[in-house]
Amino acid sequence: MRGFSKGYFIAVFIMSLLMAITGIIGGLILLGMAFTIPYGMGVYLLIAVPVVIIGIFSILACVKFIKAISMTDEELVKQRKKILGYGIFIALVYSATLFGLIVILICAISVNKQIKNIENGNLDKANRTFGAAVKDSAQSVVDGTKEVIGIKSKTERLKEDIAELKSLLDMGIITEEEYNIKRSDLVAKF
Repeated sequence: MRGFSKGYFIAVFIMSLLMAITGIIGGLILLGMAFTIPYGMGVYLLIAVPVVIIGIFSILACVKFIKAISMTDEELVKQRKKILGYGIFIALVYSATLFGLIVILICAISVNKQIKNIENGNLDKANRTFGAAVKDSAQSVVDGTKEVIGIKSKTERLKEDIAELKSLLDMGIITEEEYNIKRSDLVAKF
């Protein structure tokens, strides 16, 4: 997994470097156009300023990730939140597609979890395979999304339905026989 982290740091460093160059040069070109094209100053400035700002943050991200490649475990732990923050920035700004956004976010979350495992002394988890780490990170993204939008698994719904039936039985609203029949129906549908 540590090899994956270094690969991730190198990949986002390259992305940051390219965007920094593009952002600064593109921003300067737009600024130049703002001052040379009549009646276009407001529009070009409106576009140029955010492009330059993204270029500047890209330079900062570039520096952070090039340093992260050679950081010790202790340094990674100290810089974990900044590394995650720049990883999210890279994902949001540089992803041309939703798929790209998700892939970069999963990689950023995987690296963040690896650093958390180092911080907590879980070196067995920190050193596990790339596939296992990404699978866990992807599952946490899916679980978090389900929680936010309120999707429950079949198992969760079954547990809730049985618990509701049990409370009806405990309150005396239904008999034990009705409870057993309804519970069997629910389990059969599952």
